[in-house]
Amino acid sequence: MTCWIGIDPGVKGAIAFLWDNGRTLVFDTPTVEVKKTRRDYTIGHMRLLLEGPKGDGLTTHVAIERSIPMPQQASNTTWLAGRGQGLWEGLVAGLGYPYELVTPQQWRKAMGLVAGQEKGAS
Repeated sequence: MTCWIGIDPGVKGAIAFLWDNGRTLVFDTPTVEVKKTRRDYTIGHMRLLLEGPKGDGLTTHVAIERSIPMPQQASNTTWLAGRGQGLWEGLVAGLGYPYELVTPQQWRKAMGLVAGQEKGAS
């Protein structure tokens, strides 16, 4: 059996699991409120989510959305997005899963989403 994992590494992102038998699960990125206006990653919970599909005879592939800094973003927003990508990459690599970084355009096309659809359609 094969499990594909898709990760939006943002602090408001998510992780999706898709198995070849049609089963799907989606979770918000595990975070905790550290200030009224700021959240941070809970790395232990991130790892637990990734360990879930690990098992004998299971092939796992991971796609992590590439964080792309935008000139209009605040520097702390850009930093947090890069931090999230790095945390997910480290956890995935540490668990021995093969992975690739993909742009939003790449994964949306692969999932059959029409250009111009809002993020909620994803």
